[in-house]
Amino acid sequence: MSNELPSRTSIWAAAARAVGAGRNPDYLAAKLIGAAERALLGEHQLARALEFGDNLQHLEVQSAMQTLIVRTKFVDEGLERAIAGGVTQVVILGAGWDTRAHRFADLLRGARVFEVDQAATQNWKRRRVGETIGADPANLTYLLIDLRHQTLADVLSAGGYDPDQKTFFIWEGVTMYLPEAAVRDTLLWIAQQAQGSSVVFDFAHRNLIDSIAAMAKGWEPPTEAARVGMDRLRQIKAWGEPWIFGIPDGAADAFVSELGLAHRETLGMASTEAARRYLSWDRDEPFPAAIRQFYSIAEATVL
Repeated sequence: MSNELPSRTSIWAAAARAVGAGRNPDYLAAKLIGAAERALLGEHQLARALEFGDNLQHLEVQSAMQTLIVRTKFVDEGLERAIAGGVTQVVILGAGWDTRAHRFADLLRGARVFEVDQAATQNWKRRRVGETIGADPANLTYLLIDLRHQTLADVLSAGGYDPDQKTFFIWEGVTMYLPEAAVRDTLLWIAQQAQGSSVVFDFAHRNLIDSIAAMAKGWEPPTEAARVGMDRLRQIKAWGEPWIFGIPDGAADAFVSELGLAHRETLGMASTEAARRYLSWDRDEPFPAAIRQFYSIAEATVL
């Protein structure tokens, strides 16, 4: 095993999918998260939920599980729609512990799949896939990227990516950790790919990023739910993966349009609409989401 540790937030996301097993379509996540991965989460409530199952009602566990159900289903639907629309390449940026190449092996049989990530996370994940899931599909290509010295375009080009083929880009759980310039540059590059390509990406709202900055100056969350949410953000900062980028609330359409993409949809991850679509919420009242209300997912297409 490499001495380099994988991104802990990527393990967090896989753990949240695993805790939601049965409702989350990622039925392979639980296979990947073993004792070593739980240990990397430390005292996080998700690690305890996976190991002992005695805190499934904890606010952080419930919110993480629900959020990843919404996120996973939204992306899965976009992928299925893209393949039906003639996409022949799938690029998963900052792939982490994504399992779609395996879960959708039959659907993706006629497409090439590229997983792009940094070495520590990708190498650890590939080892766990080999141990628990088995051989990779023949159409899956892993590409390592060193963001200090390489561009996404160079890495993909060297790996066999064809910019003339219609492509579906998955950018899940990444943008909030990047400087705004890097987010803009990536989406601008995607906007220059083959017509009919599309991208799904999630993002924090700018006011949440502002609250994080205020917290560093001594601001205290006013409610228990806000405290739990901010404790989560303090933890990922301690892991070396702070949230630093957000899009102003309601401005995703303008943000992607400015970069040359056509906005298709934005969905609030903890919204009543998301709960009705993906969490079987059928009451005639707002969904009582306590945390992660300033977090959305969007899809945009290449004109």
